[in-house]
Amino acid sequence: FSLIFLFSLIQLFFLSRCSFLIFLLSFLDCVRLIDNGFDILVKISKAFKRGVGTAILMVFFPNIMTMVLGFGKAKYDKSVLKK
Repeated sequence: FSLIFLFSLIQLFFLSRCSFLIFLLSFLDCVRLIDNGFDILVKISKAFKRGVGTAILMVFFPNIMTMVLGFGKAKYDKSVLKK
């Protein structure tokens, strides 16, 4: 954490507890969105019969990994996505 972020967090907590609660709820919502996005990437990599490592690489290098899945030797299995 940076000092500015920490200072603003403390200031927000002392100024208004309701605002701090709203901030925490929005932060948890962002975490939920990231988790759902990662679940989608895992399902896509499983559909190409790849592992979680491919999903992790898709987070950091999405364009390259999309080409690897599209032009690689892996075959797409759409029954995995219906589960």
